[in-house]
Order: sequence, then structure tokens, then C-alpha cells
Amino acid sequence: LLGVFAGSHIADRLYQKMRGGRILTAALGMLLSTPFVILGIHAPNPSVLVVSVALGTFFMAWYHGSIMAALMDSVAPSARGAMVGMYIFFIHIFGNVPAPAFVGWISDLFNLRIAMTVLVLGNVLCALCFFVAIKVGYQKREK
Repeated sequence: LLGVFAGSHIADRLYQKMRGGRILTAALGMLLSTPFVILGIHAPNPSVLVVSVALGTFFMAWYHGSIMAALMDSVAPSARGAMVGMYIFFIHIFGNVPAPAFVGWISDLFNLRIAMTVLVLGNVLCALCFFVAIKVGYQKREK
């Protein structure tokens, strides 16, 4: 919850300074969370596990408010309800549905820690996609 509030606040502040500030906040949150979550997966003791997963979750939660605000900015008010429904549908159908099978498959090939680490590396890919969205999306609007 603290991560959602912090990320939303940071996103609004950055948005006042630059048009892609909300998406930038999501990208930064994903990047900042990655080392903490990886450390948590490979934690040598319970204390490191709890602290690293808490910090990783805090930064990863920056995504929620900032992306929802960016999506609201990108569609007409009359289409916002449909956009939220489509957004929720697609994140679950492409994320939550295949994830258990994907983690199980990699875990069967290697082990569970490697499988979880591969998933976390998706944060980096996600952040890169956000950076591309900022570059491409806002570059086209300025022309």
C-alpha cells in the first residue's frame, strides 16, 4: 500500500515536469525492485528475505497508480471504463494465466529459484518497454 501511494505521488510530481513522468515512474519502480526481489529469492537467511521482498514489493507497487493514471490520460473520458476492463483482462490473461505453467516448466528444467529469477527479469523487460513507450509515444505527439 505504501508503494502504491509513494509511486502515485512520485508519478504526479514527475508528470508536472515531463509528459512521460507517470510511465517513467513505473519504469523506475520496476528497475529499483529487481535487485531486491532477486536478493529475496536467493536470501541466505529469513531476515534478508523479509527486508528484500518488502523493499522489492514497495518499488514494484509504484507501477499501479502511475500506469492507471497514464492510461486514463490516454483515452477519452467516455472510454475509461472500457479501458480499465480491457487492461485488467489483458494483464491477467497474459500474466496470471500462463505464469504458473511457465514457472513450473522452468522449475522442472532447472529449479524453483532459477524459475523465479527468470520471472523477475521480466521487470527489466517491462521497464525497457516503458522507456520505449515514453520515447515513441511522446515523440509522435510532439510532431
